[in-house]
Parts: sequence; C-alpha cells; structure tokens
Amino acid sequence: MPKKLKISSASPEMCDALDAQDLHKIQELLDADENVNGYYDRDLYENSYTTLLSAASYEGCLDVVRLLLENGANTEIPSIGGETPLTNAASHGSFEIVELLVQYGANIRYKTPNRWTALKWCETRENIDKPNYQRIAKLLESFLWPTKK
Repeated sequence: MPKKLKISSASPEMCDALDAQDLHKIQELLDADENVNGYYDRDLYENSYTTLLSAASYEGCLDVVRLLLENGANTEIPSIGGETPLTNAASHGSFEIVELLVQYGANIRYKTPNRWTALKWCETRENIDKPNYQRIAKLLESFLWPTKK
C-alpha cells in the first residue's frame, strides 16, 4: 500500500508573517525550525494546501520568495490543485519571481493537471500582448530552446 502524503500546515504565526511580508519574523520562525515547506492554509486559497513559497509567488512578494528560497524552500511542491510556485508566478505576470525561481532550479517543463506550463500561461489570448508576460515567455523560451553559439 502506498504511503500517504503527510500534509503539515505552517504555523498561524508564519502565515501572519507571510501576509504581512514581515521578513524579520519569517526568518525568526525559520531559525526556530519552522518548516520552510509548510502549507499556507488560509481561506484565500480555499484550503488548497498551497506552500508558503507558492502563496508568496502567487501574491508577487519577491522579497519573501527570495527569503524562502535562501532557506531551502522546494520549488517543486504543488498545491492540491497542481500549481507550483513557478506556474503561480507566471500566471500572475511576476517576471522577477519567475526569474528567481528559474535560478533556483524550478522545473520550467512542469505541467499542471490540466496540462498547462508556465509558458502556456504567458501565451494565452488574455496575456499575449502584456509586456510582463512577453518577458516571462522570452525568459522561459531561452531555457527551453537555447540558441547555439
């Protein structure tokens, strides 16, 4: 019988610190052994079990994303709906966060359960003409199809 995934929520203090983008408090909690990959379990995400990193990526909190990554946050843990920090950041047009996640090894080929990649989010009809989405698409394409020198 396969092992069930054990879901552990981040502490209410950590969720409050993330909501407030309180970098000092987040670091203090991480130093006190708070799980950097804990799930952010707030009504905003309808109990979707989104990681702290995904929540910060979704909200466009660049400094929080950087802090979590520097403390070992995993870029590949999906929410219960299958979204990763990268797909969240791309779907919201957060170029700097996408760039940072890619630098930390986020899988740009990852597909959500509905078969969407971060690049596909940028290429939708609603987003194709928006400058941030164009920049993200160009960045992701540079990793998918690097030019030969």
